[in-house]
Amino acid sequence: MALKAYMTEAEFQGAQAALGHEAVKAVGVEFAKGEDGNYHPVIEPRDGFALENVKGLQTAIESEREARRKAEAAVKGLGDVKPEDLPTLLDKAKKYDGLAGEQGKLKQQFDEWKAEHAKQLEAQHVEAVRGVEQQRDSYRRQLEHQLITSQATQILADPKVKGNPALLLPIIANLTDTVEEDVDGQKVLRVRVLNPAKPGRERIGKTGGAMTLDELVGELRQDARYASAFEGSGASGAGSAGGSGSADYSGFPAKRGAFSVEQKAKFIHEHGSAAYFKLPD
Repeated sequence: MALKAYMTEAEFQGAQAALGHEAVKAVGVEFAKGEDGNYHPVIEPRDGFALENVKGLQTAIESEREARRKAEAAVKGLGDVKPEDLPTLLDKAKKYDGLAGEQGKLKQQFDEWKAEHAKQLEAQHVEAVRGVEQQRDSYRRQLEHQLITSQATQILADPKVKGNPALLLPIIANLTDTVEEDVDGQKVLRVRVLNPAKPGRERIGKTGGAMTLDELVGELRQDARYASAFEGSGASGAGSAGGSGSADYSGFPAKRGAFSVEQKAKFIHEHGSAAYFKLPD
């Protein structure tokens, strides 16, 4: 029976008797336990011949063969590309990857700039809208003042009324404002008379509808406090030209030139225009 490349533990133990025979020892047969746990014959190299474990070599050869098969498959996948051109192509690919990364950075920077620019535009838009709204409100107040002044002046100039615009316009302005209404598809401003007892609400007139500016002027003309502001009204009362007794003007300037518009309107409202014009300049 031929000598095996190795013996297992059981085989080695079973062969102890035979291995101890003088004949076996005479030919120099000897076994040593290897790292794999098996017993391998100990053979000294002679004239370039030796017994070696070729399992690792076989594994390495198979690995090389597998790598070669993969390389050949990869080369076939390149089509007309020559293997000697691969280094140049790989270099170009690396540069392209670098450009792609740079492009990503540029896109990120662009997105950040775009977001910041959008915020600036939004802030500018808000500021522009605020400016337009402020200008619109200013125009609205100017138009409202002109509309009330124009209509009230026309009513006061009526020969049947004969009101003094200088005295009555500030009073009328404090008792009125304007409201926007839709008339035949057009936005128009209408003068409305305010209700002092209900801020923001308009007064009800004689017909049950909104009080007109004519009705307000007629009401002022019948009020003794404003009688002196109408020519030939003949009314008298507290603060009028026909009144008697000493008046209390505390809280007002001593001279007409020191009056503000609000003080002037309040003074005439409380004491009449005759008392106002009796004050020194």
